[in-house]
Amino acid sequence: MSDSFNFSVVTPEQTYLDGEASMVVVPGIEGDIGFLANHANIITSLRPGTIVVTSDKDTNSFNVEKGFVKFSENKLLVVAEGIVSE
Repeated sequence: MSDSFNFSVVTPEQTYLDGEASMVVVPGIEGDIGFLANHANIITSLRPGTIVVTSDKDTNSFNVEKGFVKFSENKLLVVAEGIVSE
């Protein structure tokens, strides 16, 4: 069983980030949600906040506007209205 999964962060304009991760934490509407490989299938709303992506090599974080998140078949899709510049 693999310890990583595919993920994509997209906005209406572009694919912002795409790759493999060992953990992704997103700002869910009812609190932060941490995703690991083989997480249960879920679709939920995304509130504005920080997404943290951890892979074998490094950790990245960035801020997103509201949207939704879907985890299915060991793939995470984050659809955000936009990425907030720092």
